[in-house]
Amino acid sequence: MGAAGKTGRAVVEQALAAGHQLTAFVHQVGNYAVPNVCVVAGDATDPAAMTAAAAGAA
Repeated sequence: MGAAGKTGRAVVEQALAAGHQLTAFVHQVGNYAVPNVCVVAGDATDPAAMTAAAAGAA
């Protein structure tokens, strides 16, 4: 969460540079496009959406 914000973008950039695989949870997929980042859309206040977004994360 927060990948589309000013601080989040910097964190994403650093994590990618360090070789991490990332999933960004955003309100709308079309508003966020970063190469090599899996993007999932949803409402961060919805527990079911957060659970679904985190499925498969290890």
